[in-house]
Amino acid sequence: MSGGAKEFSAGGVIVRDGECVVIVPTRRAADGSKVVALPKGHPDGEETALDAALREVREEAGVS
Repeated sequence: MSGGAKEFSAGGVIVRDGECVVIVPTRRAADGSKVVALPKGHPDGEETALDAALREVREEAGVS
């Protein structure tokens, strides 16, 4: 980003019974190559960072 603009995303991984559940969706990078990334995205409207993180993990990884 140019001009010193800041960007914020929320996301995460799931920990169940003390163990990390690996959730890594495959995405396309700007150059078209496949990359792996944690589920994340921008908060919608007045959504809190926590609510956005929960929604993004649910939407992108299918895990609540």
